[in-house]
Amino acid sequence: MRLTLYPWAILAVLFVAAPCVAAPPTTTPNSAASFDQHKADGDRARLAQLWEQALAAYDKALAIRKDAVVSGRAGLILAKLERFDVATRLLQRAVNDTSADIDPWERQVFFDEFLRSADQVCRVDVHVDQTNARVEIDGTESVDDRADFFVYLNPGVHTIFAQKPGFHDAVRTLMTDRACKRKIALIMQPVPIEQLSLDKYLKVVPQNLLPDDRVRESSGSKRTLYVAKPPPNPYEPSRNRWFVGGVGVWIPFGVTSGMGFGAQVHAGARVTSNFEISLETKVATHVLTMDVDSRLHAGSAYAWSVGAAPCGRIFDRAFFCAVPQLNGGNRLTGVSSPWWKVSIGGRLGLEFHPTNRVHLRFFGELAALSSPLSSRSNDTSFTREGSRAIGGLGATIAFF
Repeated sequence: MRLTLYPWAILAVLFVAAPCVAAPPTTTPNSAASFDQHKADGDRARLAQLWEQALAAYDKALAIRKDAVVSGRAGLILAKLERFDVATRLLQRAVNDTSADIDPWERQVFFDEFLRSADQVCRVDVHVDQTNARVEIDGTESVDDRADFFVYLNPGVHTIFAQKPGFHDAVRTLMTDRACKRKIALIMQPVPIEQLSLDKYLKVVPQNLLPDDRVRESSGSKRTLYVAKPPPNPYEPSRNRWFVGGVGVWIPFGVTSGMGFGAQVHAGARVTSNFEISLETKVATHVLTMDVDSRLHAGSAYAWSVGAAPCGRIFDRAFFCAVPQLNGGNRLTGVSSPWWKVSIGGRLGLEFHPTNRVHLRFFGELAALSSPLSSRSNDTSFTREGSRAIGGLGATIAFF
């Protein structure tokens, strides 16, 4: 009896397994045709330099199949649009996919652009101590559910947020520069059982959520491959690391017997997101006399200053600069009495960012002179006799 059961058992196993063996492939002819159509639409839009249309078509194609050629071509467009974080990721996918049938010339183009884009971003290795956690980077949910992964981020301030049921949320903020590497760990502590019960029945909002996290949790997040309008990054190094320039006003104190007013220009480089150096020139004329006996009137004297300004960001919008300068001046009327002095001092100010490429700066500065100022004639002086320091206020608009 036992022997007669074995054939039936074998037949039963084959009957159950047959549907699994005969299952159709995941890529259907319809999806393959759709992929080819989206890829062709993207190629046509790319040749016509319709970048957003090309990205939309490539996005649809990649949703069907993670194709290396499509990834590379989308990466080239994103690099042209200066969305270097996503561009670097897609170009790396194209370069690393050795099984793809890519023309050697096009593969070399992908590789060269990958190197250029990677120099514009920072690689951040992220460790989450819990698997299958929901991770958000600057409000966008990560498509990688692994506990250890890496991302490419543009220079600036970024927030990484991890959430998983049964654990406290983990939030970390980090600063990134160009061509840097960072490591960050998100440690999620278990929530006590009694707190889980309260959260379930009383709908208590976890206390460790920041205000913006609460909004994010209620509104939900959206998985996305491309960022149509990337958030402004005011701390990004300037294009090709050089300023276009900056202009502004200068109100010096101590270089005339009263107050001066003038203009300033500067040009330099933002080497990293925290440091920049520029050369600047300032010129002002005498506009207000504070000495009753002085014969000066508005426009009768002028002062100038040239120097360098290495600056570092202290926190958020505040910055500090060392200001080594060469200062001088002369009368425009009456007896000529030119002068010049070397000074060293500091500048403290605030920076505001209307756009990613236009910054407004307001600052005050104070510098010590190499020797006291003196005048040749007290009644016609345009310098404050015996002054050992000069100061000033300023406002500039910088174009990156």
